[in-house]
Amino acid sequence: MIQVANFSLIIIIGAIFIGLLPSIAISSGFSQNPDVKIVFESFIKPKGHFVLYLFAILFLPVVLLIGIAITLALGQSVIWIDLPSGVELFGLIILTLSYTFFFGGGTNEEPGWRGFALPKLQLKFSPLIASLILGFIWGLWHAPIYLPQSESLLQFIIFLLNTLKITIMLTWLYNRTGGSVLATALLHTIGNLSFEFIPTTLAAEIIQIIIPIMLIFIDRMWKKK
Repeated sequence: MIQVANFSLIIIIGAIFIGLLPSIAISSGFSQNPDVKIVFESFIKPKGHFVLYLFAILFLPVVLLIGIAITLALGQSVIWIDLPSGVELFGLIILTLSYTFFFGGGTNEEPGWRGFALPKLQLKFSPLIASLILGFIWGLWHAPIYLPQSESLLQFIIFLLNTLKITIMLTWLYNRTGGSVLATALLHTIGNLSFEFIPTTLAAEIIQIIIPIMLIFIDRMWKKK
């Protein structure tokens, strides 16, 4: 006997939008409006070296795993995330990845933050200053969601600082790829996804602070392009 899955209205609507987004990206990539075309073209014609896309995909998972290795090597404990195993875990990862890419910070945010706002800011400011401005605005944009969940104002301030940190990395990646919104969407998506499955440690947090600082000096991000 065939059993019909009981899909909720939210899942059905979400599936419809997931089906529409590729067509939106493709049609926008061939748009006659140059500004719209620039934003979406990289989704169908990726810009930049493929190594930068590997960086976008692997950076945070590798950093979190290195942080776990360092923590365990120092004899400290790691608070593991309770996850299923086998096929169920694989399915959960694929489902979470798909949702995150389309609705959790990937294609639904990056065309605005990096596709539109960042280029406009970099016309007037250096990549570093543009990142700080955009990161602060981006952090405040999340305030209605994260502020009620924060146990104190200090915790939300730490969230804002983390937003500035990742914004610098996204700016660096956007500029290095010649303006690929797809690359920033991948880094944003995998970053959000990684925290759902891999525990974070103090060592990983320190690495995530060191890397953006290194990128600032390597690319001299304080100089206007």
